[in-house]
Amino acid sequence: MTRDETVAIIRAIAASFPTFKPMDMTETVNVWHAMLEDQDGKLILAALKTYIRTNVTGFAPSIGQLMEIAMKLTSPDELTGQQAWALVVKAMRNSSYNAVDEFNKLPNAVQKAVGSPSKLSSMATNDGYNESVESSNFLRAYQQVRERENEIKKTSPDVLALMEKSVKRLEGNK
Repeated sequence: MTRDETVAIIRAIAASFPTFKPMDMTETVNVWHAMLEDQDGKLILAALKTYIRTNVTGFAPSIGQLMEIAMKLTSPDELTGQQAWALVVKAMRNSSYNAVDEFNKLPNAVQKAVGSPSKLSSMATNDGYNESVESSNFLRAYQQVRERENEIKKTSPDVLALMEKSVKRLEGNK
């Protein structure tokens, strides 16, 4: 996002929300630009338009609120927990002998929530299988996976690079 796009966003917010009165407009633009410079300006503007048209509080959006809306605009077809569980149940039906193939067909987030092909096979062949327990455990794990992935999507590239560097340093100490 360019600095000019950031200025346009701030001006649109100021025009749309009379209570939005930054003490220092230059500092406000600097902070917003620093936080959003890795984003597509058109996408953030679309998020702002969505916020303005749907928000009834009368309060200006925060950077995080616009990021959340932008993320939803770019990934509208994300599976619900129930849709993801339905894929797991379908995969389980063929997992007695084909667990690896069935596991590999699942979307990445669903794979992370299931854990491994052996877990899929275990659920398929276990006589003591309790669907309500397995479903509950899966839904909780899937929600955690989605939340983590969404947080990573919202994290700035410089912070992600710092995190990766820290992980590599920790792995090197093992």
